[in-house]
Amino acid sequence: MSLSESVPALFDMDSVSQIVVDDDGPRIVPSIILNDDSPRVRKSDPLASHEAADSITPGKKLGSQQAVYLWLSDRGPVEPWRAEKAFEGKWSESRVRSALNELLEQGLVKRHDRAGVSKTGHRCDLVEAIRHDAVDVLPMLGVTE
Repeated sequence: MSLSESVPALFDMDSVSQIVVDDDGPRIVPSIILNDDSPRVRKSDPLASHEAADSITPGKKLGSQQAVYLWLSDRGPVEPWRAEKAFEGKWSESRVRSALNELLEQGLVKRHDRAGVSKTGHRCDLVEAIRHDAVDVLPMLGVTE
C-alpha cells in the first residue's frame, strides 16, 4: 500500500504539513486546521485552549477577517496591537492576531519588518492591507453577491 492510499479521508493531500517517519513507519501530520474544521490543539494544551478552538466557527473566522481587512484598508501601515485595540470587545486579541495571520497567508496583508513601535516602546512589525480590486478581494473574504 502506498503512503497516499493510507492517508485518512479526513483531509486532502494539499493540507498535509509534513510526513513523519518513526518506529511505526511513515505517517502524515495534518495541518493545524483540517478541511472545514476548527483549529486543532495539542492533547497537552489546557482545557481553555480546547474550548477556544471549538468556539471558532467558519462565520466567526470570516467575519473577523473581513472586518480586519476593511479596517486596515482605511489606514496605512499600522502596528498589529492597534488592530487588536480597534476590535476590543468584539473579538479577542488572539482572534484579531489570527485574522491578521490568515490574511497574510492569503496575500491580502503584507508585513513591514520591524518598522513600528509596540505598546511597550519596542520595535515591532507593521501590517498593511494590500489594495486589490474589490471584485477580487471580496470572494477571497467569503463575500458573495
